[in-house]
Amino acid sequence: MSQQEQVGHPLVITMWETYGCGMEEVASAVGRELSIPVHAQAFTSEQIEQSEAERAKEGGFARFVRRVGSLHIDDAVADGTARTEQESWVEMARNNTKIVRDTAAQDAIILGRNGAFILKDAPRALHVKLDGHAKDRAALAAELKKISLDQATKRLPREDQFRRSLSMRTYNFDPTGNEYYTIVLNSPRLGLSETVRLIVEAAKRR
Repeated sequence: MSQQEQVGHPLVITMWETYGCGMEEVASAVGRELSIPVHAQAFTSEQIEQSEAERAKEGGFARFVRRVGSLHIDDAVADGTARTEQESWVEMARNNTKIVRDTAAQDAIILGRNGAFILKDAPRALHVKLDGHAKDRAALAAELKKISLDQATKRLPREDQFRRSLSMRTYNFDPTGNEYYTIVLNSPRLGLSETVRLIVEAAKRR
């Protein structure tokens, strides 16, 4: 589709990061530059970290998700007694897809939520992945979140695995691959300002 044909469609930027790439900070800056609202991802790092003990106690990934929260999708998995585990994942995907598509009806920056996969055919969508070396990501996370390097280093593999597992179970989509992204940026090495500049420049060409 040519740029002329895309006129009238909303500009949607989806972002996904491996832990510690500064996605929230980058998205906030891009949103200010383009005057586009930012829509947060479903789970925060703090929720994932604080619920690790509950996961071990509850046993099972689905019960862990129920413990952390319902993805803001009307308690799709909050009541595991009324449906099977597989039905819960299907319902979670269905409701999350609706949220993403409804949000993408207007200009938006969507963090996480498998946006690159769900909106892969959206005419003006820019799909961004932020990645980098684990040591660089841990160092940046410690700096941005005002936590110790040790805490950031421990968070990194746990959060990366959680977010990948959630995508695989709901959409059979591996967000760590590059197939669905328009651009992949090493934000810890580029620096956040340069990362923002590149995304804004790419978005203005959509």
